[in-house]
Parts: sequence; C-alpha cells; structure tokens
Amino acid sequence: MDLLRDYLLRFRPPSRGYLLSAPRSRALGPATFNAGAYTCLGSAYRAAFLRAFPDATGRTTDISRVSSHSGRKSLSQWLWDAYSSQRLIADVGHWRCRKDAVQIYFHTSRATILRCIAGL
Repeated sequence: MDLLRDYLLRFRPPSRGYLLSAPRSRALGPATFNAGAYTCLGSAYRAAFLRAFPDATGRTTDISRVSSHSGRKSLSQWLWDAYSSQRLIADVGHWRCRKDAVQIYFHTSRATILRCIAGL
C-alpha cells in the first residue's frame, strides 16, 4: 500500500482517469497523463530490462524473451517458489483453472494477495 500511496502522491494521476495511464513526461513528480490506458507494456518491459542489464543489448536471446507478459510470468513463478499455491497464482493472474466443486466457494482476498506479493 505504501508503494501505491507514494505513486499517487508523487505523480498525481487524474481523478476518474485510468490509474495506469502513461505520464506524458519522463520527469519524476506531478505529470500530465495521456487520456487512455497505457498500452505499451512490451516496450516498457524491454526498456526497463535493458536499463537494468545494459550488456544484454547485443544478445538477442535475452531481450527476445522479455515481453508484455514478462511481469505476469515472473510474478507467477515467484509466487510458486514462495507459496506453492496454484490457487493463489490463479487468483492473482485471473486465470481459470479446473476446480473441484468446493473450490468455487473460495477465492484469495485482495489483502492476502497484496500481503503475499509484499512478502516476496
């Protein structure tokens, strides 16, 4: 929750707008935002990867594996390593999975999901 609060206070996304819309500036601090939802996640992940690992520029095998689903795939692996809970992973990723009848009565609460992610 601290991370979300800090984001809201620092960047001040528009009220009633998309929370994950793209700022129009790279500067930190309050910014104007694009009107629509952010749609360039693949480019953003690749740019972040290259910034974190600048020596990977010439190695196409590394960068070719980075895509808009990298965050989702990585998070599911980290959750599995930490909690070994297929149910938690399905609820976090909004994936359908085959369920026994009793499983339709359970879901992972947002508070539990946030606590598990914060514990990674």
